[in-house]
Amino acid sequence: MAANPTVVFDAELWASITKAANRRRKKPQSLVEEVMRDYLEREADFAWWRSVQREYRGREMSDAEAVEFVHKLRQEKRQLTNNGPSQRVYRTKSAAPR
Repeated sequence: MAANPTVVFDAELWASITKAANRRRKKPQSLVEEVMRDYLEREADFAWWRSVQREYRGREMSDAEAVEFVHKLRQEKRQLTNNGPSQRVYRTKSAAPR
């Protein structure tokens, strides 16, 4: 695994990323990392969902059943990987000046 890979964005895209990060009071690099982690998690979930669809081809599942099924899967996944609830940390605004 590379320690610090370099990714190059075009100037217009980087300006948009920077603007979005500033609104969230984050560093642009942190925002990109968060977005990429979320994307990769969704991609993994989607790949898993496709495998479930292939396995259960022909069985109809309502939208509500599908949502509940994915919710339970994610809950189990968090418990297995984190030994408990999600490790995502939400920080509150600091009173200290920048």
